[in-house]
Amino acid sequence: MPAMKTTSLAAMAAAFGLALMLPATSMARGGPQMPLEIEAATSEAIVLDSEALDALPVAGFETTTPWTEGPTRFEGVPLSVLIDRFGIEGETIEATALNDYSVTLPAVDENGFDPLVAYKVNGEYISVRDKGPFWIVYPFDSDERLESEAYYSRSIWQLNRLSAR
Repeated sequence: MPAMKTTSLAAMAAAFGLALMLPATSMARGGPQMPLEIEAATSEAIVLDSEALDALPVAGFETTTPWTEGPTRFEGVPLSVLIDRFGIEGETIEATALNDYSVTLPAVDENGFDPLVAYKVNGEYISVRDKGPFWIVYPFDSDERLESEAYYSRSIWQLNRLSAR
């Protein structure tokens, strides 16, 4: 297994030559307590802690899912941002959950859909008990092509690791 490197906000800023201002509230004070591991093109795995995740662009949408009741608001980092920012190369990505269950999804969706690596549901950080710390979600209500078993099967919850394949 490759060596792991924990990336904090300060380390990310230095790596990208950025001057960052911390927001008034940080995920470290209420966000995911478990990191997201990314096995990218390099031999070292990148482990994103709460501060590093907090510094990434956030997106959100409201959709219904087979696993939630009624319209649900999801917030998190678009998968495309993680792919671009951390050099995840390859045609597919293996997404792995805390229990080692994994799914394979295309790095670039054939229909142009960009899933969210969500860490909030209805404004609350997702606990492990409630499918967290991270959950890959598509905006299912935005296009009927997403309302299929192919896309539902890619919506892995309790996500903790992304690997290029």
